Amino acid sequence: MKKLTSLLIVLVLVVGAVFALTACDQTDKDAPTTVMNVSLNPEVEFVLDGNGKVVTVNALNEDGNLIITATVFEGKTAEEAAELFVQVSHEMGFLVSGNAQIKNNDIEITISGEQKDVEELYNNVKASIQEYFTLENIVAEIAALETMTREQMEALVAQAQPYIDQAKLQALSHMELVEELYASRKETCEMYSQELKNAYYNAKAAAMDTTKIQALKEQMGSKFNFVLEGLFDAYTDAVAKIEDARMQYLVSAESDYQVKLAEFRAKKIEFLQKRQELAQKEDITEAEINVLNGLENAVNFIEDALVSIGELANKTLDTLKAGMTKAYNALVSAIESAQVKIADHMDAIMKAQEEQVPVFAAEFEEGYAQAVEQAKADWEAMKIQLQGQPDAE
Repeated sequence: MKKLTSLLIVLVLVVGAVFALTACDQTDKDAPTTVMNVSLNPEVEFVLDGNGKVVTVNALNEDGNLIITATVFEGKTAEEAAELFVQVSHEMGFLVSGNAQIKNNDIEITISGEQKDVEELYNNVKASIQEYFTLENIVAEIAALETMTREQMEALVAQAQPYIDQAKLQALSHMELVEELYASRKETCEMYSQELKNAYYNAKAAAMDTTKIQALKEQMGSKFNFVLEGLFDAYTDAVAKIEDARMQYLVSAESDYQVKLAEFRAKKIEFLQKRQELAQKEDITEAEINVLNGLENAVNFIEDALVSIGELANKTLDTLKAGMTKAYNALVSAIESAQVKIADHMDAIMKAQEEQVPVFAAEFEEGYAQAVEQAKADWEAMKIQLQGQPDAE
């Protein structure tokens, strides 16, 4: 994995300072302008620049990680990226050609921006996908255009930047929302796991708050007394409990979530391979259709269980987050009660937070390196199996 510490990370602080930097071998200097989501069952998000080229790609569900580990999308035009998405989906069995009894899901395309520009881009992308469908004899529908709403954009940014102030979020223009999303996606561009990305975003939020308090502590000197020290320790303990719980319930290979995810991949491979096999037959018996339907039901059953495990784990995390927030608010309140105006120290706080970014990235890399590498290896192994290649020794 490319060292996270070598990344130049865009950090949008709660206080509103923006440090515009780049990462992951991207050299296109045009500003990001548009978000385009393409969904079949794998769901993938493309951020496009002013030239209509992909500057970052992100999976929006677990299957999407299989797609984005299979090829390089960055630098492609929106039309090329969409066609490549369906091509890889075809190779992996999410789309099939041949026997019409094997139905394909609809392709859904959601695009942000001005209506006129959105419609033009959609029509171009649709034409590119349809050309590939014709070439490969694929029968599938492309759903009507969905324009991404302001609320959807805000939700994407809030999920990727849990530290962002709500008032600041609502004040951002569409272009600024795209820029903020782009910044966060660049930081996690080598994490092929939904839970790892969530871990990164949330850990970063806590790290920035912790750094804020540490900067205040230095500014306050003797005013940061033993009472504040106790409150600070309670807060950092709450942060540590969240990280421990996240690793235990969602990220470690032994967690129920990762065990179930491995089971999901195995059953999905079985289903997709059978789907491809039957699509190549001229005649399919009712018994074969029943076998395929049974495999699909099994995949859905495991996926539902996976979602339930994730929801239960996140409820636990939410409870711990509430405790962390309570501890943080108590600490801030105590600081303010000591007649300290936090606003007077924002320059020092911002400087400390900026300096903390590479430190945080290095610590996250060290703590999650095995999980990051394992996630990528798991999708690579799935890709090899679906492509019919022998597993590497």
